[in-house]
Order: sequence, then C-alpha cells, then structure tokens
Amino acid sequence: MYNCLIVDDEPIARTVISTHLEKLNEFNIVNEVGDALSALEELRNKKIDLIFLDINMPQLSGLELVRLIKDKEVRVIFTTAYRDYAVEAFELDVVDYLVKPISFERFLKAVEKFVSIAKKEQAVSDNEENEFIFVKENKKLHRVKLEDILFIESMGDYITINLTDKQLVVKDSLKNYEGLLPRERFARVHRGYIIAIAKVDVIDGNLLEIGSKKIPVGRNYRDILQLFCS
Repeated sequence: MYNCLIVDDEPIARTVISTHLEKLNEFNIVNEVGDALSALEELRNKKIDLIFLDINMPQLSGLELVRLIKDKEVRVIFTTAYRDYAVEAFELDVVDYLVKPISFERFLKAVEKFVSIAKKEQAVSDNEENEFIFVKENKKLHRVKLEDILFIESMGDYITINLTDKQLVVKDSLKNYEGLLPRERFARVHRGYIIAIAKVDVIDGNLLEIGSKKIPVGRNYRDILQLFCS
C-alpha cells in the first residue's frame, strides 16, 4: 500500500485526483491539502510515498516545495494547468508531469511509472540488506559484509571467519553458516571449510587456494569442482 498526499489549491482539482486514486487498490489517500506549507506539515508527521502536487500555489510553489524535500524518501507527480514548467520539473527528478484536465488513462500511466520505480528501489534496498550478516564474537556484534568473507574454517566447537582484513573466532558450527550464507556465492567444500566461490585464486587438483591458504576439497564434496569448470 502506497500512502499519497494530494496538494492543490483548487478543491475541484483535488477531487479529480482523489476520484482517480479511489479506483486503485494499492493507494491510500493520507490527506488532501490546499497549499505547500500544509504539505510540509504532513510530511513531517506522516509517512508519505507519493505526492500529487500542483505547481502554482500561494506562498510556496510546487517547484519550491520539491526543492525543500529533495532529501526525503518521497516521490512527486506534478499536476498542473501549465506546460511551461515541464523541463524544470523533470530536472527535479519527479515521476511525471500531468497537465490538467487529467484523464484517468493518462493518470494511470503516471501511477504505473511510480509503481515501477518504487519496486526497483525496494529491490535494491532488499539486496543491500542481504549483503551483510551480523557475527557475534565474545559479547560484540560485528557487521560483516559478505564480499569480505574469504573462507570459514571449523575448529572444534568454534569457527574462524576469515575476512579480507581480519579473523573472527565464533562459537558456532559450519552447518549453521552453511544455511545462513547464499548458496550461489558460498560452498561447503570439506567438513571443515566453507569457501567464498569468487575468492578462489587457484585450483590444484583437490586443493583450492585462496590467497596463501590451501583448502582441501573433501571426498563427499568433489562435485563442487564443477562450479569452476562451467
């Protein structure tokens, strides 16, 4: 569900936008306001995903409002009676520029463009969240980037996580980390080792070299060598 704010000093124009939005299940109208200063107040107090914003308004124009909120995580679709501001509007990285009167067909295209942008941004955000893990060493939690992991070695009840710049010794099992790390990037190659596939420098028979470390490939894990031959 996307939270929307409608900002226009003309009540009829606000009604047109709200009527269009009510036909779409994914959108929730948080409020309708008649000026940019009221919009600022809404943005301070509520989570807004998308603003339908008029340009010519008293006290503060829509263009000026966008410049003020450029650091906020909110998208803007301009709704205006004037074509003259289109170039300036798109320089502000708005989603779309709708000229009144706004048909539902044209409105829908703008909204679909917003949804596409929002989904791509969410995918990027999700990917970034999955690019690290937290590792507890003693009583400290370390934020470890997946790209920094070279290999993980079992040492009895402990494991050593070998990173590009340091080692972390953790009371845990390889089995737990085998399930935690993405399989397309990490592989169990021995009962005592998990390796980062992209970090392997040399394959010498049943030995994998990562930097100066030579890691054996166990008999039950020989199929893993096919990863490097495909």
